[in-house]
Amino acid sequence: SSTELDTLRANCERAVNYRHGFLWLNQDDSINQNDNECATFVLEAVSRDYTQFRYASERLKNDVAFMIRAVRASAYCLTIASNDMRSNRDVVLAAVETRGIVISYASPELKSDRDIVIAAVTNDGDAFVVLDRTYRDDKDVVLAGVQSHAHALQHASERLRGDVDIVMAAMRKDPSAYVHALPPATDDSSVKALRRRALRG
Repeated sequence: SSTELDTLRANCERAVNYRHGFLWLNQDDSINQNDNECATFVLEAVSRDYTQFRYASERLKNDVAFMIRAVRASAYCLTIASNDMRSNRDVVLAAVETRGIVISYASPELKSDRDIVIAAVTNDGDAFVVLDRTYRDDKDVVLAGVQSHAHALQHASERLRGDVDIVMAAMRKDPSAYVHALPPATDDSSVKALRRRALRG
């Protein structure tokens, strides 16, 4: 019916207005015509500015499926999520796959979850800065990091900065990562050959 089409059109326009910042969620829900209860409007709002997540309804904030969508729209929603959501593996994994550095807001248990740690450093090599320092000497974790972000090598332990496998993986991603390498890797013939090829262009 024309009424249904008008309503659909109005809702689409309202969603676009949230996306572009013409509308903002508000603590006084009466101003927003119950928009705080609408997942679509909240997701559009947080994709513009994650701080608007704080005005989402409690029902949405405690809905795992919605939270996964919210942290994919903006991983920083995790920074103001409830403790229950920061302890939910699926929510945290979705968040760190979007922006690895937000692992710092996960529960202590999930900060030590190996799959989540690897997802975080794969997404963002600087995630090592907020992780327990033991991961800097974990070959599998560091390898995952440098394969996606070569200069994550700078965050590795001295032992792994001198590991041929790690250094080669980083240099295959970006040869300039050599600046972070240490002996014995820098003395390895394969590393030297890869560096020479990179310098020749």
